[in-house]
Amino acid sequence: MSASLACTPAIALEMGATDKTIKLAINEWTGQHLSTRVAGAILERAGYSIEYVTAGYGPQFIALGEGDLHATMEIWTSNAPGQFAEAESAGKVVDIGDLGLAASEGILYPVHMKEVCPGLPDWEALNACADKFASVETLPKGRLLDYPADWGSPGKDRFEAMGINFTAVPAGSEGALVTELEASIAKKSPLVMTFWQPHWALA
Repeated sequence: MSASLACTPAIALEMGATDKTIKLAINEWTGQHLSTRVAGAILERAGYSIEYVTAGYGPQFIALGEGDLHATMEIWTSNAPGQFAEAESAGKVVDIGDLGLAASEGILYPVHMKEVCPGLPDWEALNACADKFASVETLPKGRLLDYPADWGSPGKDRFEAMGINFTAVPAGSEGALVTELEASIAKKSPLVMTFWQPHWALA
């Protein structure tokens, strides 16, 4: 996981001037908000004016390349959108390094699903239990709750590469992911999903 900085001649010349407002991207998940607010607070203590700008995970790289944003503080390099690679290869953004978080992402299921699909956590068990994870919209395949479409499709990509007989359904937001996880735990309803840590919902 790393951060990215816009790289244009104008911004490079202005970085030392504390009278210039630095625009930091705010993306769609709470961990990114925390990383960005911490960075913003440090810059404010150094005398800079900070503006927090809501930006989509993929589209933000266009704004960074054009100078409408100056930095984004959290990029999941395992799931970076195509716009990031394009902007970086064109020299419009620079990866300024690792955040130092012990972060990871993968496939998550509530503990009660082991009773429904005893072969877990062996991923091959998912094919044998696909019908147990199915929904009306995915029958006869199992349902994988994936990241919101704007974040890419790492779960879908993993399942397709491993030949797992599931249909990936994008969540609407981080909040929707958490809500469905909490509901599954409370009702013992079927769920397998793409998720990440650290995250408060797993605390």
